[in-house]
Amino acid sequence: MKVSSSLIGLLFLSACGDLANLGDSPKPQVSAASQSDRSPLQVKFAAAPTIPEDRRGFIDVNITHQGKAAALDNRRNVWITEDMQTWKQVYTVPNGHPPPSTVALDPKFQAFFLGHTCKNACYSLISVDGKNVLRDPQKFWVKRTNGETYKFPIHDAHWDRGIWVGLGEWPNRGGEVLSLPSPLEVSHWMERPLMMRKDNQPQAAFVAAVTADDSGLDYLGIWQILNSLGNQGYGFTLQWNNTLDLWLPMGQNDPVDDLPNEVPLSMGARGKGRLAVLYQATGLKYQHVGKGVPWRTVVPEGLQGQPKAVALDPQGYAWLATDQGLFRSDTPLP
Repeated sequence: MKVSSSLIGLLFLSACGDLANLGDSPKPQVSAASQSDRSPLQVKFAAAPTIPEDRRGFIDVNITHQGKAAALDNRRNVWITEDMQTWKQVYTVPNGHPPPSTVALDPKFQAFFLGHTCKNACYSLISVDGKNVLRDPQKFWVKRTNGETYKFPIHDAHWDRGIWVGLGEWPNRGGEVLSLPSPLEVSHWMERPLMMRKDNQPQAAFVAAVTADDSGLDYLGIWQILNSLGNQGYGFTLQWNNTLDLWLPMGQNDPVDDLPNEVPLSMGARGKGRLAVLYQATGLKYQHVGKGVPWRTVVPEGLQGQPKAVALDPQGYAWLATDQGLFRSDTPLP
């Protein structure tokens, strides 16, 4: 993903908001030392077992809160694991179908979702064993309530209390975030409106990544264009508010110095407020919720290839899909 050099912006992904009153689990205690620690995290990675070491690349990886996962390789194959140890190939997207771009696994382990690269937002639903096509990408598109098809392709997806998808495309500099509450029963998508600007005018936003943590908080990484000239960018981490039916910013709205000036490739969340954000040039950033806790750069050791997607499993291990394989950290992120 490339962004024009004329765009000046900063993606602000802050999990520093006051979450003490959200959910039932207590807010993590953060020591004074960890609050000021900006040192890089040296983390060893190893290739996922039971996947052939043939240097196949992976496009995406998605992990449920129940510890099951799906991964999409660059040969149109979907891989599934029930125990985060044994992976098996269950489905291959037919050559006549649009190429897949993202995968999301049903938390009930009944099906998986595939977003496809096509002119409009098309998708498919496949039974978890790969034997039954429940939604065909050549017949199913993400449509508005008036029947109009969304013009932006699906960039990222997450399945948690329904399927959430992020749409967007450059250089159009626009996008949407939608959800499908009952994917196996209906095909009617709901719009999840993005924030309005401070002047109450609509904003164009490229929706780059969407994820959710174990406490039920949904996060969205977006890149916003703030004026009609398209020469200024700005980013937020947003959290869905069910009461207001609106995405709201987490923490402060001011830019921070320890995040890079680029659009994220992928986001992963786990626990309550553990966020990992992957960038194409800068690499992987990680933060555990807490006021004043800085983002830290993860320096992977033993990783092969260029990372394309990140996910965190229930134990806190980081998984990276790269153009040379699927890798897991040897230890959980702190």
